[in-house]
Amino acid sequence: MNQTTRVRKVSRRQRGVALLIALFALLLLSCIGLGMMYSADTETSINANYKDKEAAIYAANAGLEEVKDRLLLAGYGDITAPAGLPSLSAANITYVLNPGASESVSDVKPWDYTNSYADTELCQNNVLGLTRNLGTPCTGATSLPTVNTWYTTINNTGHWSTQLNSTPLNYKWVRLQLKANNTTPFAVNGNASDGTEVCWDGLHQIPLPAGYGTNCRPVGGVTLFLQNGGSGYTSTPTVTISAPPAGGTQAVYTPIMANVSGQVTQITVNNPGSGYDPLNPPLVTIAPPASGTTATATANVIASGGSLSGVTSVTPNNGCYTANPLSPIAVPGGVTAGYFQVQLTSSACIASIDFPNKGKKCSGNLTVTGGTSSATVAITYAANGVVSSWSITDPGAGYTSTPAATDFSGVSCTGGGSSTPTISVSMGHQVLATGATVSNSGSGYASSSYSVTIPGNSSGTSASAVIAASASNPNAGQISGFTVTNPGSGYTVTPPLVVVAPPASGVTATGTANTSATQVVSGFTQVNSGSGYTGSPTVTISAPGGSGTTATALAQVASGPYYSPVILLTALGQTRTGGRAMTQMEVAYRVKALTLPGALTLAGPTPSYGSPNSNNFYISGIDHPNGWDGTGSSNPPGCSGAATASHPAIGVYDDPNNPTSPSSVDTLLDPGVLQPDGTHYPGVNGAPDIQNVYGALGLTTPSDFNDLVTQVAQPPANIIPTGTLSLGTAANPAKNVVYGDLTLSGNTNGYGYLVVTGVLTFTGNFTWNGIVMVIGKGDIEFGGGGGGTINGSVIIAKTVDDSGNPLTTLGTPILNWSGGGGNGIYYDHCWSDGLLNSLPLTFPDTPDALKILSVRTMPY
Repeated sequence: MNQTTRVRKVSRRQRGVALLIALFALLLLSCIGLGMMYSADTETSINANYKDKEAAIYAANAGLEEVKDRLLLAGYGDITAPAGLPSLSAANITYVLNPGASESVSDVKPWDYTNSYADTELCQNNVLGLTRNLGTPCTGATSLPTVNTWYTTINNTGHWSTQLNSTPLNYKWVRLQLKANNTTPFAVNGNASDGTEVCWDGLHQIPLPAGYGTNCRPVGGVTLFLQNGGSGYTSTPTVTISAPPAGGTQAVYTPIMANVSGQVTQITVNNPGSGYDPLNPPLVTIAPPASGTTATATANVIASGGSLSGVTSVTPNNGCYTANPLSPIAVPGGVTAGYFQVQLTSSACIASIDFPNKGKKCSGNLTVTGGTSSATVAITYAANGVVSSWSITDPGAGYTSTPAATDFSGVSCTGGGSSTPTISVSMGHQVLATGATVSNSGSGYASSSYSVTIPGNSSGTSASAVIAASASNPNAGQISGFTVTNPGSGYTVTPPLVVVAPPASGVTATGTANTSATQVVSGFTQVNSGSGYTGSPTVTISAPGGSGTTATALAQVASGPYYSPVILLTALGQTRTGGRAMTQMEVAYRVKALTLPGALTLAGPTPSYGSPNSNNFYISGIDHPNGWDGTGSSNPPGCSGAATASHPAIGVYDDPNNPTSPSSVDTLLDPGVLQPDGTHYPGVNGAPDIQNVYGALGLTTPSDFNDLVTQVAQPPANIIPTGTLSLGTAANPAKNVVYGDLTLSGNTNGYGYLVVTGVLTFTGNFTWNGIVMVIGKGDIEFGGGGGGTINGSVIIAKTVDDSGNPLTTLGTPILNWSGGGGNGIYYDHCWSDGLLNSLPLTFPDTPDALKILSVRTMPY
């Protein structure tokens, strides 16, 4: 074989190998190309699925937002919250059905698990007897109740096209239900077996409080507390509680009786005597029984004079008043002062006037038009024509608003460089010629009529009134009867000796005690607490058949803040290509009425706070229902001494819509403000526990807080124009409203509500058990040493400036506490929330937007 032939054979073999390599390369490139095409298709599919899922989520969220916006208070929205928790016997679940363009409402059936849009999450809610299996969708024809009584529907077809001429995202349905404590996987109170309805208190979700209905508002039910068991009952008396306003149900209680052996039922007056002092009734002594407890009694002495009986006439004149006058009537040697109160007109007059810029080269007097009669102001000018002094000669009348700049005339300014003074006014009201009332009749009045001047006007001449008084009693100084304060026990049929101390001069009274083995009222059994009560009803217990004393009882109405039910919204969004998403939202209305969110609440921005540097000083939000020192303080009627959840030590007011810098929280947490140190301010979050409670207050404007004062001042409030007030007792807390400043000093020990519109000053070793509200000037000044404390809650709100002019927004609340000792404020739920809930407060509904509490995407 020659060389040429050999080369040709080798070349052919190489060409074969090259062909194989080329074929393999082509195959590899084809595989890579196919892989890239597959990968691109997969990525495209993933992106499409993601976008489809995202569209479904957006659709579900759109459903939540639509229903939330339509779910307003009754009368404002076209969708209302369910009336109660889910139940097989009541349609307390609502489905808003939203079929697509090519569907009808019959195509969307979330309660049917053979339907494409089945509600696969409902079984997770612990409702309707369904079994929860977290993480697993509800499936199967038997997963939901077969009856249709548990749900109702709203057909959403055409709603948005009618209202907004637009098409919403393609959600399929939204479910509405009230939330229970164990509806979601995490129970509000940690007890997953507790199915109580959940309410929103402005800061937290809480189980439905006692005395509240499914709308998280007080039901107005009545609780009855025994004050005096009476005596001499031989049969069970009847208990009658007055009926509530129309629409409520009357409360019914039956008495529980107890046998009493040998009590003093009454003391008969044999000789009324004479010469006794009604201010110092004589000592009454009843002989003790052979075994048992000694009875006690007090003597009732006829007062020496008459009492105020009514207002004969009121002469308004033209005085302009800034507050409703409550005026004392001087006592001519009598026992107690009487008070009368007048009503003010609704239209305003000029109470005061000021010239912030006094002008120059001016003259003339001022006339203020704009009312039914114009006000006039006499002005004195300095030599250069600048306003130097002025006086309101006539405050005018009939103003419905503050006069505008165009309403001021009569002042002329001339010459070079002249300028017109600027004028500002504050408005008041005049006294009505009718409507005056006597709020305290007093005693000891010798005359039948008294003419008095009504003080308190800022401008114009004072109004006056004529007050009528009853005639003096000719039997003054005699004993009118005896009150058995303790019937004792163990007495025989033989009457015990009754001894009445003699008067300083006159005739000694005598009496005979009557005894019997009878029954007393020892308590009550609730048949029906009733509903719809807006104020404490009267309680009438029938008298004993023979001699004895009638039992008495106190009715307390369940009242308190208007909390909001927590509404659970669940929505299904599903696209035309099958993308499915379920989202959930929890919403609540704004809390209405006053809440007490802390031991101390400074209800206003940039608070001014100062405290003593004393190791015994504390402001504590930890519940102290038995007294801060553990000595066991008394509680108001119907309140348990068991401790409840803690509150913030100090709650402050930081409005997220009008933030301040620094915030109120930061102002108090600034080093050196909290004395002696932060550990002395414990609460729910340790110490120092200073929290923004703006959302929980319920009241946010000066008019809100002023309206609160007006409601607290409703009868039977003790209205005080100056100083003296009722301290109350644990069994009968007082309700005091002081229009002006108040100073409490010494060993003061008070119980109940204390409302002060001016500056409240505490000095000495005081103690107040209850709610202290300083609303108006918003200023509390504590001074001196001792162990003064407040057990309950304190709230401060500044609604007027230092001159008493109303503010449009809340001002800076002030608390200054100096001195040492064991001073402090200690939260006590009995003397704060418990006491507040006995005060019937009413606040109108408003169509506030719902607050979103949480939003989540569900895996079902």
